[in-house]
Amino acid sequence: MKRFFIILIVAFFLFGLLACSSTKTGKGKSNPVKYKKKLERVTRVDFLNKTRLILQNKYQYIFIRAEDNEGQQYIETDWKYRNPFDDEIDSGITEARSKVFLTAYPRSVSNNQGLWIPTIEIVNEVKMGANSEWVELPISKEAQRYYDQITDDLNLEFRMGVRKF
Repeated sequence: MKRFFIILIVAFFLFGLLACSSTKTGKGKSNPVKYKKKLERVTRVDFLNKTRLILQNKYQYIFIRAEDNEGQQYIETDWKYRNPFDDEIDSGITEARSKVFLTAYPRSVSNNQGLWIPTIEIVNEVKMGANSEWVELPISKEAQRYYDQITDDLNLEFRMGVRKF
């Protein structure tokens, strides 16, 4: 019986040690390769309409796919080629492009006519020279600010569509 308790204590100790060692500290990667954020809640109709308003009209992204299914909404844009930001040029980047993916899931599985929880993911690819291939590198600070502005604009539009009474 004593042996059983010793094994049990050692097992709990090891389990606790493993659990602590896999815990992340901080908010995540400080320099991610992809930009990904959760957005404000939105209605089903506003998800497509307001996303189109911001991404196509303000930022000139072109939608290549938009799906509205029972349990998921999905938007994908074509690659948008842009001039590299100054900090990217300083890193040797000669060309840059980005592509936006938005997904939204109903807040409640039983009622998908209410509010949806959207997520934005932006893939950033760059070239380091005239004959180089497109590669994903960590997002620069200026690109991060640019993508944050897109996210802020979407969140503002989504908030304007969802009223709290």
